[in-house]
Amino acid sequence: MEVRPLHTAMVSDQPSGQRSAAGGELAVIASISGLYLLLPLWWWLGAEQFIWPIGWGLLAAMLALRKRIRVPLPATARWLLIFVLAQLASGASIQEPARIITFARTLSTYLAAFLIVVSLPNALATGRQLDGLLKVTVLLLAICSAVGLLGILGIWRPSFISPVGGLLPTWVRDTTYGGVVVNRTIGRTAHFLGLTYFRVYTFFLFPNQYAVFVAIVLPLAFWMLRRAASSRGRLFYLSVIAMGLVNLVCTTGRVPVIAFLFGGAYALLGPAVRRHLKLVMAAAALLLLVGAGVVLLSGAARDSLSRAAEPLLYARGSGPVDDRMAVYGPTVRGILARPLFGWGTERDVPGAVYPAGSHSYYLGILYKHGIVGFLTWLGLAWTILREVRPRSAAESQAITYLAVPRNWILAELCLVFLTVVPDLDATAFAVLWLVLTLFMASARINQDDAG
Repeated sequence: MEVRPLHTAMVSDQPSGQRSAAGGELAVIASISGLYLLLPLWWWLGAEQFIWPIGWGLLAAMLALRKRIRVPLPATARWLLIFVLAQLASGASIQEPARIITFARTLSTYLAAFLIVVSLPNALATGRQLDGLLKVTVLLLAICSAVGLLGILGIWRPSFISPVGGLLPTWVRDTTYGGVVVNRTIGRTAHFLGLTYFRVYTFFLFPNQYAVFVAIVLPLAFWMLRRAASSRGRLFYLSVIAMGLVNLVCTTGRVPVIAFLFGGAYALLGPAVRRHLKLVMAAAALLLLVGAGVVLLSGAARDSLSRAAEPLLYARGSGPVDDRMAVYGPTVRGILARPLFGWGTERDVPGAVYPAGSHSYYLGILYKHGIVGFLTWLGLAWTILREVRPRSAAESQAITYLAVPRNWILAELCLVFLTVVPDLDATAFAVLWLVLTLFMASARINQDDAG
């Protein structure tokens, strides 16, 4: 009697229709992997900021042809659509014609996020596929951090005009955003605490957005290291973590680095903190009141606190901090001037380096889309938090499979959004939504067959 391998027998014994569906799912998973792992090519072409809605649109079309798109849409997708509508409503307030391009580019990142949320859960059928895409995400970090390490060590620091960038009109190339798309570099020389170093951002637009990417994928690498069965696998993930940490430090993205450490502490200590939540909240409130009282009542204490914070705040000189402070005032005044629907997009401020509505995701949403848009975004955020939590006993085992990296990343994002705008970089945003959607999809996948 001939004995066939188990996986071969399973495929062969399936009806042809099921084998065809399984093959179609594998083709979609392979296409998703290729879309992300080809990032160096998209970057060389200068197309990495435009490829995501196109790529995910094609993937959604593939699934629709195979009748794999579920109706009604997931709750997260519905909230994304509502948020897009809120953005369109605020777009009527745009006064600077050049900013229409900025508005359209930002809107496209949310359309890509919508397509990810609609497509990915319908493409995933097994824990192995989920594992595969998580490994692809970590492999992307390995590629980016290896390139970043080459730049940090001074071995390879490319500088060239991208093919797509050469086709852009002059007025687009002359903007800060357009200039980065046109001129391809993986970092720049900078200064921090008196030291000269290579501030790296590899295939991303800016160091802070690259820092967010590294910070949200590193927890997955730690998780993969813990699960690695072979010494070769453990060596690979250790190498990825080491390179990723070096890259994260060399972005000198202070808030992403602090958020990474905070998220790790929360994920590892979270259960103990939640068991004593009332005590922790009372201690935190008491500490806050005492600290505020000392600062308000004692000018010496206030001066000491300011001097203690100066080395970190002005580590790259006074310019970056002063430039950011010059943005927050006009941003708050703009929110108060048009509170309901906002201004539609960022707006240039005379005498300021950065536009109003930038350098804070929370304030940016309020400024650009008003209270209506911000409430819609809060609804979206709340829905994501609900989707990544177990809704039944049957889902509990599956969803705790990713509990540590999930809690780590979600805690990070709460801090990161204070000063970093993730949708400024379409690539970082596409990776963020890939990870979030994988967490949401894990709630309904039986992880017993993950490997």
